Amino acid sequence: IQATLNLKKMAFDILQALKVLHEEKKMIHFDVKPGNIGYSKEENCFKLFDFNICQALPRDSKFVEISAALGTEGFKAPEVIKLQPCSFKADIWSFGKTLKFLTKQVKYSQFEGTILREIYDMEILAKFCSIENETNRPSVQQA
Repeated sequence: IQATLNLKKMAFDILQALKVLHEEKKMIHFDVKPGNIGYSKEENCFKLFDFNICQALPRDSKFVEISAALGTEGFKAPEVIKLQPCSFKADIWSFGKTLKFLTKQVKYSQFEGTILREIYDMEILAKFCSIENETNRPSVQQA
């Protein structure tokens, strides 16, 4: 039970961190992955780390141009790999892949019934966030 509660809390906390990064800072993280997520006991929340490759959106733009495929293999959005202009939805893709990875880690434990339903809900969210076409991917608000 604790693993799923932590998974839901992690999803919520990381979406909140992305909301701040996207809406207030106007930045794309480009490296959302399990290794860049940690838990703070003092603050009782999950945190997003490693802002070394973050990119700020140019003023009055919804996209940032990149010249290198930023991030970690397996968690890079398709538009990042193709070196296309990127929006905040590149982070949503990476969040979806992260969630998918983590649900697989939890799923193969000895859970049943309601717990499996909670994991299934996280898998649906992961799939929704990992839609190939960036325009069909949810924003941080919609996720």
